[in-house]
Amino acid sequence: MPDQNDLQMSEEEKLSDLRSFILKRWALSEAFGGQVPWTREVTRWHELVFCILARLGQPELDESMARSLTNTLADLAMLDIETLAAATAGNDTPNFTNPNLDLMRRILERAGLPAKKAKVVATTIFDAAYSLDEESEGRVQNYFRFYGDLMLENIDRHFHFSAMDDEDALHVFTRWLQTVLNMPADFSDPIVESLADQFDLDEDDVIDVVDELDLNLACLRDIVGGTFENEEG
Repeated sequence: MPDQNDLQMSEEEKLSDLRSFILKRWALSEAFGGQVPWTREVTRWHELVFCILARLGQPELDESMARSLTNTLADLAMLDIETLAAATAGNDTPNFTNPNLDLMRRILERAGLPAKKAKVVATTIFDAAYSLDEESEGRVQNYFRFYGDLMLENIDRHFHFSAMDDEDALHVFTRWLQTVLNMPADFSDPIVESLADQFDLDEDDVIDVVDELDLNLACLRDIVGGTFENEEG
């Protein structure tokens, strides 16, 4: 009987193979012009930051400047959710003695925002990051996934099918939400099921790897295509 360490290594190897497979397919997809919107989950978070800047930064910031500021903050690694969420004195409020948060405030001031407004904008970005960290494990995908799954669980409240069973309805609506809303819904996702079977993993393992890679689950089908062969090397 194999000991527990051997079993654990085997599980890790399967996870590693899955990571490699997805990364290879992702690279191939991008290399051949298969760009999919909102592929990386971090870009969705950056878009929320942009929306905050574009709204609260008026009239000093136009949309072009708000976009440029978002890119600058991202390039300076100042929008990491976990790092931002940690910039607190422990009472859910921003601590502007924190070097990163203080620098963000000063960058916003140099961009033309009055000191009071710059602090409001920086506080709002902190609040958004802190909320995601506390409520969604720091992942925008988890926030969207919660509502995607809620929509799927309530299909029968809004749609009534006389010739399609519940399982088929879940598959149909999962794909529909992923396609038209770019919703990272995972409930009964055939792509997740196929990868789990191919790599001898649980579906939750597949979802965890996708999250770890910062890949939008809704883009998984477009990236891996219809072939689920375990690639080596």
